[in-house]
Amino acid sequence: MSLSAIDPAFVLGATQRLRVDPRCDVRDAARFLAVRVAHNPQDLRLHLQRVHLFVDSGQADRLFAAVIDLWVTLGAKGRELRAEVIRLAEATLDAGQLEYLRTHLDAGLNRNMTLPVIGGSVLDRGLMGSFSLVKRERVEREFDEARAAEDPFYVPEGP
Repeated sequence: MSLSAIDPAFVLGATQRLRVDPRCDVRDAARFLAVRVAHNPQDLRLHLQRVHLFVDSGQADRLFAAVIDLWVTLGAKGRELRAEVIRLAEATLDAGQLEYLRTHLDAGLNRNMTLPVIGGSVLDRGLMGSFSLVKRERVEREFDEARAAEDPFYVPEGP
């Protein structure tokens, strides 16, 4: 943080404004808002402050992460807000990111979905691919009782 910058804790914690004071360092404001969103994910004002911060600073990947966090919080609710956020972010996000958001505009997102890989998200669980971690199979194997009696670590050979 530069000497002339204002600590975001003094500005963002006490304002209802959605735009971050330009005297705040962007990196410090991003950290402050990320911690606050992680601590209180239902506070939509914090989410929108993050969105505006990254729109104003032109950081597409961080903006996408902030939008994903907002949409996960909203779940299936808030379609109009999601549409407004797309409109606000469309000049900053790339075509693939916009297409993903437009595809999920009506249904929204939730934490149990497999979300795109994004750095900077504070609410994404970071799951990729399938939720099936273990597959159970039953395999019948011939058991040699005599060998098991002499070797306590005996395991029958596979098929």
